[in-house]
Amino acid sequence: MKLEHAGFADWLQIARSTPLWRTATAHMIAMLIATAFFLVAIGAGYSDGMDGAVADGAFLVEEPAHQSVSPVPKPEEEAAEK
Repeated sequence: MKLEHAGFADWLQIARSTPLWRTATAHMIAMLIATAFFLVAIGAGYSDGMDGAVADGAFLVEEPAHQSVSPVPKPEEEAAEK
């Protein structure tokens, strides 16, 4: 059974300046940028919850459960649609 390698090892074996090499290089750069953004997001949010308390997100709305699950439109919803 032949072991396959992937990723950077494959990229090293692609002939330079070919369409395949340009595509693989663009893909590698995109993945490295995505990884960098992911690491920044982790770093920015890492302290949240470290004290045992997780804060509500900015998009959460405090609403009683009986109102949030009601299929009947509420007056403020009807007013917002107008």
